[in-house]
Amino acid sequence: TAGAVDEARRSILTEAAICVALHPEGIRPSVLGAMLWPLGATADVVGATVERLRSWLGEDSQGVPYLREDTEGRLLLGPGVVMDWDVLRSLLAASRRCPPQQEVELLTEALRLVRGPMALDAPEGHYSWLARVRAARQFETLVVDAAHRMVELIGDTDPDGAAAAITTGLQVVDLDQGLWRDRLRLASRRGVGELEREIRILLESAGADDLHQIDPATAALVEDLSPGLSVGRLPA
Repeated sequence: TAGAVDEARRSILTEAAICVALHPEGIRPSVLGAMLWPLGATADVVGATVERLRSWLGEDSQGVPYLREDTEGRLLLGPGVVMDWDVLRSLLAASRRCPPQQEVELLTEALRLVRGPMALDAPEGHYSWLARVRAARQFETLVVDAAHRMVELIGDTDPDGAAAAITTGLQVVDLDQGLWRDRLRLASRRGVGELEREIRILLESAGADDLHQIDPATAALVEDLSPGLSVGRLPA
């Protein structure tokens, strides 16, 4: 059972819960406090927040709090707490052991969980610690790889589905050049006009005038797809 929470405290408690969840090996309260309040917080504030989090998350069917401590005093969540991150990893791990049709189904299900970067819509001044957490980097890699794998599997038979997977990946890593090359290949199949349009979007997103400024491999691909488009500005 979970406890009630003051709405004004929900944001910091949510951030604390995510921080603990992304440290499955456990995290000391002092380290958690330093992540939540990088400019400093007293031990009593940290302790009160931990207790509120414990109360908010509640207990499992055995009466054991979901927020636990190991023998060394590190905070961790019980096995009954499952995040989208856990589901995403499980789906992607399972997809690698499946035949292609089932792999596409699992990859599709996994990518549906993705709404953008891990700290999407984070309040200003919060979640700065995510950049130092391995899970955030793993998230980006897993999503980009999943999107690219979808293109490999369905790019020829379901270009719209492949394009949707690419869009999801680029919502997480907006300038990933592997995914942009996938996107440009798909665009070239629809004609040179579509290819030009996508190149303009890429140049604008990167704040560049020339694809060579972004990635020579991407420029080379466009030169191969439609000679002349990869150099300098596109025609107006």
